[in-house]
Amino acid sequence: SPCPASLGVFDDVIYRFTVRGEGLLTSKQKDIPPFRGVLCLGKKSQDGMLIWYTHNNHKVKSKGFTPMFTGLIRTLGTLKALEGTGDITVTIETDLPDHDLAMGASVACNGVCLTVIERGENTFSALMSTETLDKTTFGRVRVGDRVNLEPSLRLGDALGGHFVFGHVDALATVVSITPVEESYDVILALPPALFPFVAPKGSLAVNGVSLTPNTVVDHHVSLRIIPHTWANTMFSSLSVGDSVNIEVDMLARYVHRQQSQKTDTP
Repeated sequence: SPCPASLGVFDDVIYRFTVRGEGLLTSKQKDIPPFRGVLCLGKKSQDGMLIWYTHNNHKVKSKGFTPMFTGLIRTLGTLKALEGTGDITVTIETDLPDHDLAMGASVACNGVCLTVIERGENTFSALMSTETLDKTTFGRVRVGDRVNLEPSLRLGDALGGHFVFGHVDALATVVSITPVEESYDVILALPPALFPFVAPKGSLAVNGVSLTPNTVVDHHVSLRIIPHTWANTMFSSLSVGDSVNIEVDMLARYVHRQQSQKTDTP
């Protein structure tokens, strides 16, 4: 039976699928012909989440699929268990519906894309590599901590934030938290390597939350957290000195790369 598909990336390039007529899907990718039916998620691979589609009544497998998110937190979860040495298995309690937590599904946890490997009653488990533990805040979390959760986008979902991939670039440090009327101004110290990718009124994912930098000065970025975001994410539990996961905007990453190549060209 048809199954819903997550919006994603083929071979590191975003392709927009549109519905035309009676279920006819088309893609901007030249080597994928128009096809009928609904994209279906397959099993996880090193190349990303595989998908299947139907073309002329034949099942065809794509080259690879990377789950995507929009930076709008769906709910908060609670860390229930951290098991293992080296790579660890994390178990998270959540009220996300079952269809968002199918085996192999992708869920952004504090901005880190994780794969569901086990289900329990109101819980799911995911495996975290030593690389994830070293490069993200999950290397210092404890049982009982709250985490931001967002399931991957599905075809037709509203894009209320910006494209987030769940690939954390680095950690930033909370420098100050200042109440401003009902909101909060949060200033983060960014690693110098990320500074070229952040611009005022651009996009930045902080612990998986899509935010707009107000000012960017001397490796510091100022963010205004509105009351809804403060109350419905783990921002309300942050303190000065805490670390947060940072993912820069993918568009900024590619623009910077193109400009670097122009500079390097003799």
